[in-house]
Amino acid sequence: MNKIEQQINDFLKVTEDEIVNHTAPDLREPIWQQHQQKKMNKYSVIAASMGLLCLTVLLHQLFYIDETPNVIAENQRLEMRLAKVSTIALSENQQQVINNWQGELELLDQHLESHYNDQQSQKFWVNRTKILTKMINFHMQPIELYEI
Repeated sequence: MNKIEQQINDFLKVTEDEIVNHTAPDLREPIWQQHQQKKMNKYSVIAASMGLLCLTVLLHQLFYIDETPNVIAENQRLEMRLAKVSTIALSENQQQVINNWQGELELLDQHLESHYNDQQSQKFWVNRTKILTKMINFHMQPIELYEI
């Protein structure tokens, strides 16, 4: 050993009792507990969200009143009424308006045939009812339309 190393060793031996050893606190357990708590909170939120979603779907299924049979009956009634009033003679422009509405009805019918039990079909039945009502009203009081 050289002289400087010897002096350092001597100094350390002499002051060994005076040097305060500091140790870092053992934070492994609190950090691990915090991590586990965050993980459990995350899973709890996911489970609560899924439960709420399932409950919402269940309540919708329980309290959803299918109005489709009523709307279908209404459409049949309107079609019979349209058949009665369609004997009224219309001009060529007026007949073209009726033909456009009939085209819309055909599109709605195609959709309803392919998606009969779909919940969204209710909206199409309502639209079909509105078009039939327009056609009946138009036959009852035809308006002359001109292209501008």
